[in-house]
Amino acid sequence: MAGSMVPERIEGMGAQVLAADYQQILSVLAEPAPAQKPAPEWNHALLSEPA
Repeated sequence: MAGSMVPERIEGMGAQVLAADYQQILSVLAEPAPAQKPAPEWNHALLSEPA
């Protein structure tokens, strides 16, 4: 529900007290990040300090 209130945090409280949209956001944030591809070779030259 838009504009729903987040309850005051109490120790031991779980995400189930949150609105469904907030629970969904937390579940996405809890997922492991996908493996990232290494930067292309030309990108390394841009990021390195000048010689």
